[in-house]
Amino acid sequence: MNNEEFYKKLLSYNPTDIGSVFYNKTKIEFIKSKKNKIPRTWKRIYFKIYPRFKQIKLKIDNNKKNEDIHSLQINRKSSRNFTKRKIIFKELSNFLVSSAGINNINRISNINNSRRMYPSAGARYPLEIYLLNFNKIGSVNKGIYHYNIKWNTLELLKEGSYRKMLSKIIPNQKWITNGGEVILIITSVFNRTNIKYKDRGWRYIYIEAGHLGQNFYLNAEKLKLKCCAIGGFDDDMIINLLNLNNENEVPIYAFVLGK
Repeated sequence: MNNEEFYKKLLSYNPTDIGSVFYNKTKIEFIKSKKNKIPRTWKRIYFKIYPRFKQIKLKIDNNKKNEDIHSLQINRKSSRNFTKRKIIFKELSNFLVSSAGINNINRISNINNSRRMYPSAGARYPLEIYLLNFNKIGSVNKGIYHYNIKWNTLELLKEGSYRKMLSKIIPNQKWITNGGEVILIITSVFNRTNIKYKDRGWRYIYIEAGHLGQNFYLNAEKLKLKCCAIGGFDDDMIINLLNLNNENEVPIYAFVLGK
C-alpha cells in the first residue's frame, strides 16, 4: 500500500474500525422511568490505600501563585443552580480564549507552530467547540456558533433560540432547560489525530477532551461563572443540529455555562 492509499484509507469512514464501533456502542439510549431511586453503589466513593506501608504527609506550597491555582482547584465544582444574572461579552471572551485559545500567537510566524491552552497528542488538536447561546451577550445574538480558534472569532451558524430543543437533546435534565445561558459542545474531528496514531488516537482524543473540560471549570471559577459537564446527550440530534459530517466529526462532551 502506497502513502496515497494509506492516507485515503485513514480518512475514509469504516463502520467496522475500532473507533467507529466504540463510538456507536457508547451512544446513550434514554429510558423514561417514573422511579428516581439511585442505587447505593452509585454513591459510594472508593479509595485504594496501602495502610501497612510508610506514609509521607504532603504539604501545600504557600507561594502566592500556587495559592491562586490551588484556590481555583478547591472551589471548582459542577453547579446546577443558575441565577437570572447575565453573562457579559467580556466574560464569555475571556472564558473561551483562556480555555481553548492559542497561547503563543505573539511568538510565532507560522500558524503550524501554534499551541493551545491545553495539551494535545502530537499537537494534532482534533477538538472543535460549538456554542448554543440562549440570551443576547453583547454582539452575540441568540443562536448557534462555532469558535474559530485560528481567527479568535465566533462564527454564527444559525440564528434563533434553541432552548426548547434541549429537553430532547439532553432529556431528563430539567435544570438545563430552565437555567444556563450557553451550552458548549465539544466535537472531535478524529482523523486529525488518527492519521498519526491510528486507533490509539481515540484514547488520546478523549484524554484531550478531559484537559479542555478542566480548563472550562477552572476558568469558570476564575470568572465567577457556573459550569457543569454533561456526558449524556442524543448524539444524532446534535450531529443534525450542527450539520456535522458524522463520518469525520462527532460530539463527545458538553457543558452548561451561566451565572
